Amino acid sequence: RDFFMDPALVPFMSRSVDIMEELAGESNAINLSRRGYCFLAASDQGVEAFEHFAETASSYGAGPVRRHRGSIESYTRSPTHGFRHHGLVGFDLVYGSDL
Repeated sequence: RDFFMDPALVPFMSRSVDIMEELAGESNAINLSRRGYCFLAASDQGVEAFEHFAETASSYGAGPVRRHRGSIESYTRSPTHGFRHHGLVGFDLVYGSDL
């Protein structure tokens, strides 16, 4: 939700999302979800770029970086509906082409 490499944009976007969640209310009137993005890398350089991006945004307050190597058992999928899943913030980096 706060995927920016600028220290000013992370808190700005975080506050914007907070406002949207307030507007959605308990009934989720505007159908928000915590579904994220999937970015794929086909090279070591691409992997390094994603790692740098995630670490930088995380250092600005965008949430933790979680790494999943060899298994995705520790990966938590976002529910298809709703947005009140506060543990689902940050970045999940999944490594391996056979997962």
